[in-house]
Amino acid sequence: MDRRITLYRIEELTTEGWTLLDDKATRLTREQCDVMLEEFMASGVNASRMRAVPDVGKPYQTPKG
Repeated sequence: MDRRITLYRIEELTTEGWTLLDDKATRLTREQCDVMLEEFMASGVNASRMRAVPDVGKPYQTPKG
């Protein structure tokens, strides 16, 4: 049986659409994703503006600077 682990990334709804919330919010297991979502909410990010999606392909990169 081939068991594949789904990895996730966390995105935030911005004026540009859904963008990667943080560069470290990629390639997360379900458990890591749950922890990171809680951390973002504790830091003040509104839960209704975040989503966890399967991390397939190259995610949007947050612009530097």
